[in-house]
Amino acid sequence: MVFLKLTENKVTHESHDYKYYLLGLIIFLVLVLLSRNNKYEKLRDFKKNNNNKINMDDLQLNINNSKELYKKLVKLCHPDKFVDEIEKDIAENLTKEIVSNKRNFKKLEELKIMAIEKLHVKI
Repeated sequence: MVFLKLTENKVTHESHDYKYYLLGLIIFLVLVLLSRNNKYEKLRDFKKNNNNKINMDDLQLNINNSKELYKKLVKLCHPDKFVDEIEKDIAENLTKEIVSNKRNFKKLEELKIMAIEKLHVKI
């Protein structure tokens, strides 16, 4: 920042006034420290809660089997495979559900049963 100083009808530039720079730096550092404190509090709270346990069996199912089942269901339930408008609507809704639950094996299993019942597809 450049400040103007009047001395004896002359205008001179004074650029050595670091008060505002120092104030800005202090404010910045305080904000950084406050934001870090919130991150540590969230991490501490997460560690305290023992309800956040991961079921490894479900995780393995989701990782290993959901991709294959997803591909099968999307291929068999695609709306373009059906001629009847009612079946097309059902297939379109099922396909949306399948796509939104791409990594959830249990939900894909439920959707597979729905596809068999409603669209009479063979899987």
